[in-house]
Amino acid sequence: MEWVDTDAAGIYHNTTVVRFAEAAEAALMREHGVPGYFPVAPRVRYEAEFEAPLLFGEAVETWVELIRASAGPR
Repeated sequence: MEWVDTDAAGIYHNTTVVRFAEAAEAALMREHGVPGYFPVAPRVRYEAEFEAPLLFGEAVETWVELIRASAGPR
């Protein structure tokens, strides 16, 4: 966590967590060769589970997991 990712108390901004998740999602799509995913990415559900506050200077690991894929229109 960098200072820019936190508030004045050194605790994460909610928007930072979303940005990390979107970066992980983009990496997943690149790894699977899904072109044109952004900016039309479907948003059905977004969920974040925190075990503790993220603080300035802490290391953060973010990943995205595909639970179910739809065979809907492309």
